[in-house]
This record gives sequence, structure tokens and C-alpha cells, in this order.
Amino acid sequence: METAKRPAAPKKKQQNLTGIIGVMSVLIVIGLCLVVYGIVKKSGKKGDTAPTQTAQQQPQYRTVPQQPPPPVANPMPSFENNAAAPNGMKTITLPARSRILQISPYGSGVAMHVKTMQGEFIYFVNTSQGKVEGAIRLEYAPLQRLQPSALPTRR
Repeated sequence: METAKRPAAPKKKQQNLTGIIGVMSVLIVIGLCLVVYGIVKKSGKKGDTAPTQTAQQQPQYRTVPQQPPPPVANPMPSFENNAAAPNGMKTITLPARSRILQISPYGSGVAMHVKTMQGEFIYFVNTSQGKVEGAIRLEYAPLQRLQPSALPTRR
């Protein structure tokens, strides 16, 4: 007579699965501990503080004499005849710490949008004559919140 092999008992399979799950759980806990250890090691020790300095070890600082602020420059650019420049080229001297934001063609010259320490200006420069024809100071209105009654109604 042939004896057929019996499949393993369900209890045996359950014990094997329980053992595998237990080993995996231990590995997950060990991995999390290593992650926490790595984070703590990179960030430094919790109780680590800088050593306090005694009165003898405190650094000596020099006091710098306070200088008065520089005088406010005229926001209007000036033109100079530059003898070294080719073909009678003109030089524009802008106020200190100014920045040209945009240049656009205008009439017989250009309009320059310039930001200076005194504000923003648009200078109208006649390039053929080499002089400033006019300037506009830009002032921005303060921001205000619209009240619900000022909002347009929908129809």
C-alpha cells in the first residue's frame, strides 16, 4: 500500500508564519533605532552647549567712531562733455546708488526709469542736445483694503 504524503498541519504553517513575522518585526525595530541614531548623530548631542566664556576670555571689541550720513545727492542726472569719448558722446552721471530700471524711446531722445535713494523718477533725456528735458517723480498710492460695500456687485 502506498502511503500518501499528508500536507503539513495548519498549526505548523501558522507557527512558521508567526516566527517569520516576529523576525521581521525585530528587524523593523532595529532599523528604526538606527535611523533615530543617525539623526541624533548628525544633529549633534542634545546636551551639547557652547562653553561659557569667563571675564578674562571675553573678546575685545573696537568701537568704530560713528560718521554722519552722507549728504543727500541731487536726484537729477547731470551731463558732461566727455572729450575722450568718440563722436562727441555725452556722459550721464546719475545720483549715487541709483539704478536704471528701463529705457524707452521718447521723441528725440529716451525716457529712463531710474530708482534712486530719493525715490523713483522718469527722466526725459534729449540725446541730440545732451540735456534732461524733464523729470517725473513716481509716487505710489498706499495699499488699501476694499470694504465689502466698495466691491462691485454681481448681476
